[in-house]
Amino acid sequence: MGLETYPDMACSVGLDGTVRDVNAALAEALGFDRDELIARPAAELVHPDDLELSQRALQQLLREGRLTGVQHRCRSKQGGWRWLEWSARVAPDTGLVYATARDVTARHRAEALTEHTHSAVRLGGWRLDLRTDELTWTRETYRLHETSPEEYRPQVSTALGFYAPESVPVISAALERARSLGEPYDLELDVVTARGRRIRVRSVVEVEWDAGRPSVAFGTFQDITAQKRVEEHLRRFEAIVRATTDFIGIAAVQTEEVRFVNKAGRELVGLSEDDDISHEHISDFHSPEQYDAIVRDALPTVIEKGAWSGETMLRHRIDGHEIPVSQIIVPLDDELGEPLVATVMRDLRERRELEHQLLHSQKMEGIGRLAGGIALDFNNILTAILAHVEILKRHALEPAVHKGVDAIHQAADRAAALTAQLLAFARKQIAQPQVVDLRESVREVHELLRHTLGEDIELVTRMDEAPCAVLIDPNQLEQVIVNLAVNARDAMPAGGGLVLEVTSVTLAPLQAAAREGLMPGAYVQLAVSDTGSGIPPEILDQIFEPFFTTKERGRGTGLGLATCDGIVSQNGGAIFVDSSPGGTRFEILLPAARGPIQVDSGPPPTGSLEGDEVILAVEDEDVLREIIVTELERRGYTVLSAATGPEALRLADAHSGTIDLLVTDVVMPLMGGRELSEQLTRTRPEVQTLFASGYADYEIAQHGSIEPETHFLPKPFTPHQLASAVRRLLDHPVARTQS
Repeated sequence: MGLETYPDMACSVGLDGTVRDVNAALAEALGFDRDELIARPAAELVHPDDLELSQRALQQLLREGRLTGVQHRCRSKQGGWRWLEWSARVAPDTGLVYATARDVTARHRAEALTEHTHSAVRLGGWRLDLRTDELTWTRETYRLHETSPEEYRPQVSTALGFYAPESVPVISAALERARSLGEPYDLELDVVTARGRRIRVRSVVEVEWDAGRPSVAFGTFQDITAQKRVEEHLRRFEAIVRATTDFIGIAAVQTEEVRFVNKAGRELVGLSEDDDISHEHISDFHSPEQYDAIVRDALPTVIEKGAWSGETMLRHRIDGHEIPVSQIIVPLDDELGEPLVATVMRDLRERRELEHQLLHSQKMEGIGRLAGGIALDFNNILTAILAHVEILKRHALEPAVHKGVDAIHQAADRAAALTAQLLAFARKQIAQPQVVDLRESVREVHELLRHTLGEDIELVTRMDEAPCAVLIDPNQLEQVIVNLAVNARDAMPAGGGLVLEVTSVTLAPLQAAAREGLMPGAYVQLAVSDTGSGIPPEILDQIFEPFFTTKERGRGTGLGLATCDGIVSQNGGAIFVDSSPGGTRFEILLPAARGPIQVDSGPPPTGSLEGDEVILAVEDEDVLREIIVTELERRGYTVLSAATGPEALRLADAHSGTIDLLVTDVVMPLMGGRELSEQLTRTRPEVQTLFASGYADYEIAQHGSIEPETHFLPKPFTPHQLASAVRRLLDHPVARTQS
C-alpha cells in the first residue's frame, strides 16, 4: 500500500536513518518538495533538544516492533518547528520503518500558554500516563518543589517521597483510585520541598479514559501555605471578635447603615443574635444628642485624620437607659469601594464604679487620718483631765463639788470611749492581741448583753463544739459584739430575737473569691442575726461610713459600725451584711489562729504601787509630763524628766546611777519613743521601757498590733493606771530578745 493512501502524514525510513519516501501531506506540512526530503537523514529534521528522545524511541521501536505517542519537533523549510506525534512499526519483509504523524503544534502551544498562565498564578501542572507510568511536570511544578529538570526526573515513586509522612497514605490511596477507577480527587496535603521547606498544597486531578479504561491523569498543584495562614488568622480574628466583651460594629459612612454588630455588642444594647439589623442606622444605637455629636464631630474626623476616639453613650434598645462607653472609630473599604467605618466600644460602667470606689476609699482614708490626728490630741487632753479629776478626788470635797467632779469623770470616760471608736475606725487603735476562744468571748459578754438589751429581747447563742481560736484583742472583740448587739436592739423597738453564732468555716478558692478581701483558708465566723425592721436597700452601702446614722440626734454617733469594720479589718478579717424587712444578719470572718488559747490572768494585784527605783520620763506635752513626774515622785520614785528624745539621752549619759525604767511617749518631735528606747538600751541594757501613746504608730505597731514583748500604756490613762503599769513592769521585767 502506497504512502499516499494514509489519511495522516506518513513516511518510510531505512534502518540507516535516511528518508526513503514521504507522502504529500507530510511534505506540505513541513514546506518541502517530496524530492527534497527523500534520501535525506531523518535526524537533520529533528530539533537538537529532541534528538536524544528520538534515538531512545528508535531503539524501543527496534526492540518491540511498534511504538506510539512519541512527540518531537521537526524542522520546516521556512526555519520554524512543528510538533509531530508519531506512531511507527517495523516491516520485517522490507526492513523499513513505516511511520505516521499528527501535527500537535497547536496543542503544544496551548499547553505552553497554559503553563505560562499556571506559572503566573503559581499553579503547577503534571501529567501521568496511567498505562506507562510516565510522569511529566511543568516548570512551575519544579519550582514549587524547589528543584529543576536538571536535578530531578519525575517518577511516581520518588514524587510521592516529597509528601510529608502523614500525607503519603492519603495521596497514595487517591492516586490508586484514579489509576484503577478513574476517580478524580481534590486534596490539601503537606509537602516537604527539595530544600526541606514544609508547604501546604492543593492537588487536583482529572482522569481521561481510553478504550473503556483510565489512560491519563492530569493534575494541578498549588502552594496554598500563605492562603492557609491567612485563613487561620481570619479564624483567630473571628474567634477574638466572638469572644471579646467589647462592642464591635461596622457601618456605612454615606448611608449610616449598620452592617455588622458582634455578639457582645448586641448583648450590651439589648439585641439578640437573631435580631435583624439590616435596616438599623447609627442613630438607633444612640440618643439624639449623642448621635448628633458622632455625625457632627466623629465621622468627619475619621475621614480627615483616619481615626477618632473618645467617650460617648450607647442607648439600650429595651429600656432606653444610657451606657457610658469609650469608642474608637477607624475607616474601612469593602470590596466594592464603599466607605465604611469600624468601631470598638468598651463598657465603662465597671470602671466608673471602680473610680467611685477609689474616690470613696480615698475619702475614707482622709477621714481616717483626720480622726487619728484628732484622737491623738484629744487623748492627751483627756489624760490631763482624768489625772486632775483623780487628784481632786484625793481631797475632801463638799458633796456638791464631789458630785461635779464625778460628772466630769463620766464625761471624760464617754469622750475616751468616743476617741477609742475614732481610732478603731481609723485602724490606728493599738491592739494587744492574744489567742482567744471566740466561743468563750461570746459567753463572757452574754450576761452584759442581757442587761443591756432588756427583757423584751430574747438572746440566743449557738456554738461549735470544738474551740474556735482567733488572734485578737479581747477588748476590741467585746467592742464589736456589743456594738452589733446594741444596733440590733435599736432595730427591734417592740422586742424580738437576737442570735449569736460561732462556727468554724473553711473557704475554698471560689468561696473566697466571692468574699472580697479574703484568701482561701480556715476562718472563725461570728454571726449576729436579729428579727428587726431591716436596713433599707438604698442605704445598705453606707452603713459602714463614719458618722452615718439613721438614729435621731443624741442617740448615736454614727461610729458603731465604722468601728466594727475598722477592728475586723485591722485583725485581717471581713464583715458582711444581709438585710431584709424580716431582719438583719452580720457575718464576721476572722482568720483561725493556731497555738494555745491564752487565759486571762485576772485583775492586777492590789498591793502597794510605791517604789524607790529611778525612772526616766519623756513626754513632749508639758502638762502630761508634769502629771507623770508628780504622780511617780509622790509614790517614792526618783524621776528624771525630758521633753525630747535627745534631751533624755543627755540626761541618761549625765546620770551616774542606774536607770530602772523608761516611760516614754511614742510620737515625739526629733526622735520617736521606739528609737529612744533602742538607743538607750544599747548602753543600759537593763532598762525596761513602758510606751504610752494615743494611737498606733508605725514605730511601735505593725498593722495596729504591738509586739508581744512591748509594754504599753494607752492614752488616756489615770495616775492610778500609770502607777499600776509602772509597778507591774518593774516587778515582772520583760526578757529582751538579743539581736
